Amino acid sequence: MPHASFPRNDHRSPSLAPATSYLDTLRHIQAHGLVPLHMPGHKRNPFLAPDLPFGLDVTEIEGSWDLHHPDAALRARLQDVARERGAAHSFYMTNGSTGGLLSAIHTLCPPETPVLLSRASHQSVYHGVELLRLHPFYLVPSRLASGINGPVAPEDVERALTEHADIRTVIITSPTFEGVVSDVKTIAALCHAHGARLLVDQAHGAHLRYFAPSLDAVAAGADIVVESLHKMLPALTPAALVHASRDVDPVELSRAISIFETSSPSHLILASIDCCLKWLEREGVHAHQESLAHWNEASALWHGEAGLQKIKHVKTDDPFKVVLSTRESDCNGPMLAQMMRTAGYEPEMVHPQSILALLSVADDFAMYPRFVEAIRTIDARLGRSTAPKPLLPPLPPLPRPALPLDVARRAKRIRLSLREARGHVAAETVWTYPPGIPLLLPGEPLDDAMVSHLLQLAKQGIPVRTEADPNGSVAPEVWCVSLEDLTPSL
Repeated sequence: MPHASFPRNDHRSPSLAPATSYLDTLRHIQAHGLVPLHMPGHKRNPFLAPDLPFGLDVTEIEGSWDLHHPDAALRARLQDVARERGAAHSFYMTNGSTGGLLSAIHTLCPPETPVLLSRASHQSVYHGVELLRLHPFYLVPSRLASGINGPVAPEDVERALTEHADIRTVIITSPTFEGVVSDVKTIAALCHAHGARLLVDQAHGAHLRYFAPSLDAVAAGADIVVESLHKMLPALTPAALVHASRDVDPVELSRAISIFETSSPSHLILASIDCCLKWLEREGVHAHQESLAHWNEASALWHGEAGLQKIKHVKTDDPFKVVLSTRESDCNGPMLAQMMRTAGYEPEMVHPQSILALLSVADDFAMYPRFVEAIRTIDARLGRSTAPKPLLPPLPPLPRPALPLDVARRAKRIRLSLREARGHVAAETVWTYPPGIPLLLPGEPLDDAMVSHLLQLAKQGIPVRTEADPNGSVAPEVWCVSLEDLTPSL
């Protein structure tokens, strides 16, 4: 049965022989293809940089894939992926989960309609809100004892959908960057009971189904799931997938993807998606079990008398995410990260009071005991904190927007110090890490509670970040809407 979301494109030569990978197709074109009187301009000649795979980089020619107008071979491949992942329809993305999330929001949300979303959403979700002029209502995740973001609570979803009966789309992130998973099954059921559809940003969880399938958002009943292959699986950056249920119009989703995905997709990324998925079908479950067995054996040395004393291993739902907290030591996250680099290890992310290290099936398992020993050695050199460092102060109640997000971004604006900005309306996003939740969005007022919260963070030495100053400052300035532009709108 052809993939329902695409027009047929069977007049060209088949792009894929049965039982071959798309990489084989690109190799065949490299070895036996016609003289290229077409794009790309490097003409598969590696003279510029012999280490780069120019010879495999093609465009939509006879015998290659045309992602936006797939032939029977590519349609069959996409259907195989959907079947294997438990979706009705699946799509390849070569511009990451960012493109997938924008496409999904465009599909599910008519312009200028209400939407319920996690405040801890990726910035691309807010871009979708801005582009479609949506009216957002927010779910604020809890803060775990370790200081990282917790899950979205189903009761919060139920409450919001009851209070705002016209909401038809809910957007959550599961798992979080650190591996915290929400109860997607319950949330999906609540959404459907209220006539809404659920979009899950599973960018950091494409690997979940291979070792904890019950945590996978597709299996849990989400309507659209967007996941990055490149984050936790062996695929090139920024390979991603979009999965849709039978309740989503695949033609409309395909059209949205054509808007947000380049019309010149990278065939190298497509080949890496194809190789990754075919390998996962054969080895995905076993490879993840093997990785975890090796990691569990190595990390067992962290427990007991000779284990970690000052650095604490914070376990989340995803054992491939290793969070190491410094709250009980006399160092902080940046200091621990630098000591890790000196020992030969680069962490994924650094928080003021913790670091995040990622494991994957592509690791050399011999590295695990060496990494554990390096952390134990660092731990033994550290002193113990006289008292656990305080967690970041709790978030104040979210202020009610004074202007729509897109209007605030385009208004005349002025740059003010944080103290001067009290009573003004933000014209840019303000955030910190952790927890990574936008503290303030364009159009939201800098009321007394929010300004006091930001000043308290700065006093603790936590950089307050803005779009104009993404590295952050402990003496931040904020772009605000000019009062002369704001007054007529009020």
